[in-house]
Amino acid sequence: MTKQKNASFEVKFVIPSDLKFHSLSLEFNSDSAFPVKALTYKSIPILQSDSCLSGRKKIDSIKFCVKNKSSTFISTNDSSDLIEKFDAFKRLYLITPIGLIDFILTVLTR
Repeated sequence: MTKQKNASFEVKFVIPSDLKFHSLSLEFNSDSAFPVKALTYKSIPILQSDSCLSGRKKIDSIKFCVKNKSSTFISTNDSSDLIEKFDAFKRLYLITPIGLIDFILTVLTR
């Protein structure tokens, strides 16, 4: 019996002030010790297709937070409500005067 470790890593990304992009796509590189191949904006709902995932990796949870703040605004294990929470998170920051918002995306995989 082999034990699978949970891998935790952070990817920083910037959302434009117009916030037109409403979803993200994660691509995994199974050949690398660092499992993220790419993090890109897409016009399709996040995690709707299994093509986003590679190998046996499964997304356990995704958390969004503002850089330099400890609060986590999104934490979910359910991909069905992830878009709704992410949209609510963006609306929270539409009132900010900041042109570019720097977020940290934390992804836990197994």
